[in-house]
Amino acid sequence: FYADEAYKGQKALLEFEGAMGVSQLYLNGKLLKEHFCGYTPLVCDISDHLKYGEENLVEVRLDNSDNPEVPPGKNQDVLDFSYDGGLYRNATLTYHSPLYITHPLLENEVAGGGIFVWTSDELKKDAFVHFKVHIRNEFKEEKAFSLNARLINKKAPVIGSFSKDIVLSAGAADYALGELEVLAPLLWSPEEPNLYILKTDLVLDGEVVYSKETEIGIRTFEFTLDNGVIFNGVSRRFNGGNYHHTY
Repeated sequence: FYADEAYKGQKALLEFEGAMGVSQLYLNGKLLKEHFCGYTPLVCDISDHLKYGEENLVEVRLDNSDNPEVPPGKNQDVLDFSYDGGLYRNATLTYHSPLYITHPLLENEVAGGGIFVWTSDELKKDAFVHFKVHIRNEFKEEKAFSLNARLINKKAPVIGSFSKDIVLSAGAADYALGELEVLAPLLWSPEEPNLYILKTDLVLDGEVVYSKETEIGIRTFEFTLDNGVIFNGVSRRFNGGNYHHTY
């Protein structure tokens, strides 16, 4: 692929959503990353390795042979299911600003990185959507910017909005917490799978430099032995099991 000069100075993120087994990622003949699980994405920051204004070659070497240290960890001939080989999901190359919301698989954060969303008061008249956003500034200087968030769905362009001014030092990363109130929430359930989109923007000098959409459902859930799965206080039983990874 050709890397346009216009993207020089931005972050370049390469992601393979499914690369089965042990994978080795090469860019222009150089090994950049090894990944040891076919069930989680192979993600690599290739910003410093691209040849801008030139053609670049990405190669992925894959090995899905038996390996006790790679999930599922057992020899395939003793499993009650089969698993795939090769690249079996989407691959994307994303360019974005050096001020950005992090990718959780690239951050050394326990239960962190990226955007984490949870809800409260789901069964009351008004519910709340809470979110924790991990932001990194890779500019060479301190940046003052705004975190803007909007909650939307198909029936209303804006359910609620949130804004917070933030200052991050050069090379620093930190979390920002936010909350949105939802009046008369449309709950997610198997019968009515209502969904919302949390749109999160980073605004620097009046310009949106990074944007991310997170699809969420507002609902309570509980797994029980005697009453099945309880969504929003209603018990349901589901048939099925052992679908594993391919069905």
